[in-house]
Amino acid sequence: MIPGGTAVTIPGTKTARGISMAESHVVTGLVAKRGQLAGRIEQCRRELERLVADVGHLDGSIKLFAPDYKLEGIRAKVPRQRNQFFRQGECQRLVLEIFRDAGTEGGAKTWKAC
Repeated sequence: MIPGGTAVTIPGTKTARGISMAESHVVTGLVAKRGQLAGRIEQCRRELERLVADVGHLDGSIKLFAPDYKLEGIRAKVPRQRNQFFRQGECQRLVLEIFRDAGTEGGAKTWKAC
């Protein structure tokens, strides 16, 4: 064993868990990644439980102020994820600029090609 607790084996030989040394690095990385993902799943489950409770509280508040309100009619709004390549409105401005330039250079010929 070397300092730090890492077992040293001769290539082609098996470690205590039956894994060759070359494979042990791969397995160690995969185990670490699995641990990260399992932690993320647990975190997401806790957040989901919190969000469900929050929706329940909001439903109760809505019913308190408007007992006849149909909660089933409320559609879920999916949050939009911003594009990280363009600032707000930049892509639209670039596209409109291209159309403007195409209209002044080639006119109808450019539009027919599209």
